[in-house]
Amino acid sequence: QHACEEPKEEPQNLDEEREQWKDALLADEDWQATIVRYSGKGTAVLQYAREAMTVFDDFLRLKFSLDTIRTKKDYSQSFIGWWRYHNFNLKTEELSGGAQQHIPKVVYSSGRPERSSKVEELMETGKRATEIAMKIYNSQAV
Repeated sequence: QHACEEPKEEPQNLDEEREQWKDALLADEDWQATIVRYSGKGTAVLQYAREAMTVFDDFLRLKFSLDTIRTKKDYSQSFIGWWRYHNFNLKTEELSGGAQQHIPKVVYSSGRPERSSKVEELMETGKRATEIAMKIYNSQAV
């Protein structure tokens, strides 16, 4: 190194390095323009990118996968792929699973009861088959 150059500050650990990658990506105008175009959500996506990155880090932490991403390029690709999977959702509470989403119960228009499971159907079929077999057996035994 030249005497006039300041030595680069080495990150203490992977968490610090990941924070540096985030800062670098969010400051990179080419990366910003690419994610705006790729998401199809306009520049609003940039306002939520840092929060989405935090949720992404939590996701990696839960999977014990934080140490699998070792470069800024890997982080960028993995983050964009993950956020794309979530349709570039701008609601971080939904990304993190914090907001409970109501899943409506399927109502059949024919008025039929809910369809039973395959196991229940097989159990019922077996029961009916046993009843039929017993009737046949009893009718022959007389």
